[in-house]
Amino acid sequence: MAQEYQPCGVIFKQIGGALLKNANNNLKKDNLTHSQMCLLLKLEKSNDREMTFKQIEKEFHIAQATVAGIISRLAQKGFVQTFVSPFDKRVKMVRITQSGLQQCEKAKDRIENAEQFLVSRLSEDERKELFRLLTIVNETLHSDPEEKDD
Repeated sequence: MAQEYQPCGVIFKQIGGALLKNANNNLKKDNLTHSQMCLLLKLEKSNDREMTFKQIEKEFHIAQATVAGIISRLAQKGFVQTFVSPFDKRVKMVRITQSGLQQCEKAKDRIENAEQFLVSRLSEDERKELFRLLTIVNETLHSDPEEKDD
């Protein structure tokens, strides 16, 4: 039986929703949300494993109040510490703790398992092609619509 055509945007939305739901369900075991884990992983990779609140707002495209809420909950769990910049007392900073780093290691394993499951029904060639095509779509979405190929 042939599948009914659906616009790509609808399929991407369905996939994204399912991935987010699965991630949040898996992270519940550690009393974390997807947003919180994404922030921990970003802190782990940042210089000195710390960032300003403003950098986080820009990186994740989220409001100041949302950043403050996520960081507050992570601090209550002992995964981050907040402090003021030694260079400018008006700048709020956050740093990942050892406990937060341990959560990142767990998350990396879960991400790898989720990735394997996601493409488990594809051959190696299909996986490479999917990655290639998704990369093109992603680049298109992040390009300037005014730019035209010559």
